Amino acid sequence: YIFRDPGTSFEPHPDEISAPYIATTEAYTSPSGNCDRLAPLTTDPSEDLEVRIAAWANFRTSAANDYSGVRYLYDQLIDGGSTDLLLLDIQQYWPTEAWTMRTDLLAESPFLTGDVLRGAIEQNIMPQAMVAEVCIANPDATRQEGFVEWLRTEAPDPLPEHMIEQIIASWDQLTYRFMLEQTMGKHHAEMTWATNELLELWQSDTTVHSDSTLAVWSTLYTVAGDYGAALTHVEREELTQAQQLIEDLEVGRRMNARQEAEQQRMLDLIGFVDVLANDERDMSELSGVELAQLEDLTEDAYDRPATWAQNILCFHYGVCRPPLTGGGGDPKALFLGNSQRSKNTALLVYPNPAADFVAIDHDLRNSGVVGDARLIATDISGRIIWSTEINTPQGQRIWDLRSTAPGTYTVSLQVGQRTLASQRLVH
Repeated sequence: YIFRDPGTSFEPHPDEISAPYIATTEAYTSPSGNCDRLAPLTTDPSEDLEVRIAAWANFRTSAANDYSGVRYLYDQLIDGGSTDLLLLDIQQYWPTEAWTMRTDLLAESPFLTGDVLRGAIEQNIMPQAMVAEVCIANPDATRQEGFVEWLRTEAPDPLPEHMIEQIIASWDQLTYRFMLEQTMGKHHAEMTWATNELLELWQSDTTVHSDSTLAVWSTLYTVAGDYGAALTHVEREELTQAQQLIEDLEVGRRMNARQEAEQQRMLDLIGFVDVLANDERDMSELSGVELAQLEDLTEDAYDRPATWAQNILCFHYGVCRPPLTGGGGDPKALFLGNSQRSKNTALLVYPNPAADFVAIDHDLRNSGVVGDARLIATDISGRIIWSTEINTPQGQRIWDLRSTAPGTYTVSLQVGQRTLASQRLVH
């Protein structure tokens, strides 16, 4: 048994732990449907690596095709028919004649007869998803005895069972949206599972699979897939493509503040790599200032770009931290880096993230410092963007950000050449 919170209702009663659940010489068969796998594909680890890769690639292609068909139907019906990037991709591959026939048939729906539907389908011009769409628009015709069975077994391009189920579900419109979402979830889960299996197998192969890796990430149609594709572009030194992909994350999506901060960190990381590429250096040749910049990207953050930046610090420089695993407490306490930057309260930057203005409080009363103090802000490349002198032990300065480009900046309190405190600011 695996359970949560011993001593609570989640723990199984001792009487339930009987002989079949304890080591025994008798075989135990789990109940039907218990812990089913996502899909029926299994590959033998002893098989040739290329055979296993081919099996998973074929399975993923099948799942992706099923998902695309269901997603097309869903986008045509939800909210009156939305158009997204996936729909545009599909349109590039389906012939003009199919779109013309679809438009004509839908214009007459839901009043088409079964005979007209059969005649149109027998032309074998429309892809399966379009056939299903037209059938769904004419539930009275598809309810006729024998029509669904004809679609399943006798049509020129018989429809798969999941599309047959969607046509039947269209007879009761109250459940159709749920049906589509459930089916999309199943196929997308299969796509994701196959993608993870392929990525793991490709890492074991001596052949470089960067083109295939980019393709599977790009066709997941998720934020995670876009980040994976962007990182693959970075590894291929295609920084312009990586930057454009991350900048386009907002297209067709609603992003919250946390997601926007993650997006900006990823753009900063790409810009960081670009600086190194222009200097013909790699991640093992960072200066002290650049190491501090990478630490700024990871501080208080455990998202994708922060994790990738932390991997660089840990692999090349031994500046490592354990993953954020929950359990309460301050996540900052997990940081095990060797940064010498002060974490005292001599500097406070707020609000953060900031839009038009940011307030910067300083307090030198307990530092023993007198004179020659200033506040400076630097970008990811270390260039000074803003600075001001400090002539009081305690006070506040306002930085007008309206003419400053969005990005991640480091605000530092300096005395001479010494940095007393610094904080990362997202704008």
